[in-house]
Amino acid sequence: MSYVPVTEFLPPSPDALPEEGERSSLLWSFTLPPSVDADRIEVNIDRLQRLHRVGGMAASIVYDYQGERTEFTPGISGINSDGTALATRAGVTKKAEQTSTQKLDLFPPGVISSCGQILAIHGINKAEKASMVSDRVREGEVPEKVWANELDKSVRQSLRQAGKEHLIARPRRPLQALYASILLMNAVNAVEGYELSTLVYAGVWASVVGLESMRNKAVFGNTLLDHRRWSMSFYSDYQIDRYVALNAMTRVPRLIRARK
Repeated sequence: MSYVPVTEFLPPSPDALPEEGERSSLLWSFTLPPSVDADRIEVNIDRLQRLHRVGGMAASIVYDYQGERTEFTPGISGINSDGTALATRAGVTKKAEQTSTQKLDLFPPGVISSCGQILAIHGINKAEKASMVSDRVREGEVPEKVWANELDKSVRQSLRQAGKEHLIARPRRPLQALYASILLMNAVNAVEGYELSTLVYAGVWASVVGLESMRNKAVFGNTLLDHRRWSMSFYSDYQIDRYVALNAMTRVPRLIRARK
């Protein structure tokens, strides 16, 4: 596994632009506190690229923003004789969001549901993270390790959200709606003992792919078959198998770590 310091993925300065054709799978724009050795925070770039391939993503951008912090309002159990309130451990907690996920479609609206990739943009609430980290550092934990753990959780969570929006939350298109109706009919007939033949099933799917390819050729001058995101579920607008795989893969920690 290839761990690389996040500082290697900082935005290039105007006098150090990347060479033509050079593209990174990560742009790191999250500013760590000066007291943290950013060179010790590393990302497993090989694993990130695998997640990108499964999730239909070209690259990720990680940046920080100043959002709200989690607030705790203690409950009141009574009043002292001097008029001051008696607080209890019970109360109301207002949780602040930790991430804000966006996606940028890199293909035209008419084809991105089944072809091409997105740019996944992962915003991390720095105010909330700093509050969480400071509590653990006061308890004696190493700052770099705590920051790495928190960033790891947030980026993996945001990758799941980006994958969900990209792979299964897009609106249906006419040709895909037709194919969905065939799948539904097949399921109903299977329950009744009259399952459609595999040849009919495959033929309908091939027809849908063929019609879409012809349309792409006419509109964009390319069938885009080499950019198609193939899926075992076949129904391209709802690539459930890809999302399930991405979800499972992002549940395992250590995408980001602190080097010892």
